[in-house]
This record gives sequence, C-alpha cells and structure tokens, in this order.
Amino acid sequence: MIVMSDKKCGGPREDCVDKFELVLKNEQKLHERLSKVERDVAVQGECIGDIGANVSTQDKLYDKLLGQVQCLNRRMGVLEHAEASRLIKRKEYDRAIELLDNTIHHDVSNSPVWLSLIWAYLLKGDKKCALDTVNKALEKVPEQARPVFNFVKFDIIRRDSSYEEFRLYLTELNSGGFVVFDEKDLAQVFNDSAFKLYECEKDLYEAVELSQKAIDRDPTNACGYDTKACILVSLGRYNEALVFFEKALKFRCSWREVTWGVLCQVYGRLGMTADAKWAEERSKKFANAHASKTTHQSHK
Repeated sequence: MIVMSDKKCGGPREDCVDKFELVLKNEQKLHERLSKVERDVAVQGECIGDIGANVSTQDKLYDKLLGQVQCLNRRMGVLEHAEASRLIKRKEYDRAIELLDNTIHHDVSNSPVWLSLIWAYLLKGDKKCALDTVNKALEKVPEQARPVFNFVKFDIIRRDSSYEEFRLYLTELNSGGFVVFDEKDLAQVFNDSAFKLYECEKDLYEAVELSQKAIDRDPTNACGYDTKACILVSLGRYNEALVFFEKALKFRCSWREVTWGVLCQVYGRLGMTADAKWAEERSKKFANAHASKTTHQSHK
C-alpha cells in the first residue's frame, strides 16, 4: 500500500500535489484531443467513401492517444491511492472510499486498491460493504491474486459472523473450494475455523477434525496444538488435551500461542498442583503484560 507522507516522494508534499493537479489537467487535454479524433474519424467515415489510408492514420493516432490516456490513468491511480491511504490514516473513510472507487473505475484489476477499499469499509464498521467488495474483487483481480482475497473474505466472516453465518462458509471450506497460497495458509484457515467453533461451543467433534487438519498441514505451529487441546478440554478429555498442550509448549514462539488459563485447568483436573500453579502464574504474568502493552499503545 502506498502512503503519502511528509517525507520526500520525488519532492516535498506540495510538489506531489502540484504534480497531481498537472496530471489531471493533462488527462483532460488528452480526453479533448481523443474526442476530436473520434469526431474527425466519424465525419470522414460518413462523407468519404474510399479513404483507407486516412482512416488507418487516424486509427493509429487514436490508439496512440488512448495509450497515453491509459498510462496517465495508471499514474493518477497511484496518486489517488496514496491520497486515499492518507485519508484512511486520518479516519476520513467516506472520502477515502470515494477516491478508491474512482481509482478502481479506471483500473479494475488493481489488487492493492481493492484491498485498501475493503480495509476502509472495515475500519468504517461496514462489514456488509466490505464483503460485497471482496466478492466484486474476486471477479476482477488477476487469478494469482485471488487467494489473498479468499483469505480476507474468510477472516472477515470468521471474526464478525454469527455461528449460522460461519456454518454456511464452512461448507465451502470442507468442499475443497477454498483456494489459498500454500499449505500453511490453509492450516491457519482450518485452525481459525476450529477455534471459531470452540468459541461458539458448537460442533466440537468437527472442530477437533479441523484442528487436526491444521496440524497435519503445519506440524510445527503451536497454535494448532493449542486449539485442539482447548477443544478436547471442552469435551472433558483432559489427558489427551495435556498431550497437545505439551506440544504447543514445545513449538511456541511466544506466550500468545498457549491458552494458559485452560492449561492451568487441565493441570488442576489431573492433580498436577505444582504445574497448575506454574501455569496460573504465567497466565497472570502474560495477562498483565498484555494489559500494560495495550494501555501504552492507547496513549501513543
């Protein structure tokens, strides 16, 4: 994503704005020239019977001017995207959305602009428009970019949907129709789906299967083991849960990858008092660290 800042971008911000205005003026002039060429060709086509050479010349000029307009549209799109990014940072979402819509109108296959538009809708709190935009983008962007938009669509639905909405989306996932970049991306999709069912306290046996699919595709990811352990605890299978918690502890890269409170519960259920106390201490420690970090960020 391109962001316009006060730092140099081929010149100070004022120069960028001046260049932006110049681009707009140049584009208008080109459109005027283009319209004149179209009118000339139409007049000649109506009034003259055999003007093959002239039409050929006009066609070449038309194509040349059209190429210049398309080039200018792309350049203007870069500037508009930069300006929209600045507006998003300032939380002026409606203006950013209007600008991004205009940019897409001139370049419907521009994946970064589509992603910025989706992000603007999400920050605005309009989930429906964000999902509609994802679906439109999937029809327009190049095939190699579609896995990214599939992943974005999944993440929106997983985070903010009801169980019933998510249940419909799982049908597509289970049918194999969900395309992402690689096995690790797909592992994350399976893991997040399993955790969503765990949070909803629904279809826990299916959640176990989904978490295992995540583990099979990314066997060194602690999150997969942690998710399966949590689900097994909900099913009352504490001994099995402990096995997967231990694997999560083995592969974890940060404290966030283990659900310490649930691990503490497992230790307690199995009579492992010392381990339960250890897990409880870490749960409190990391909870405090997270609260402190959140507070710090809110004052930035």
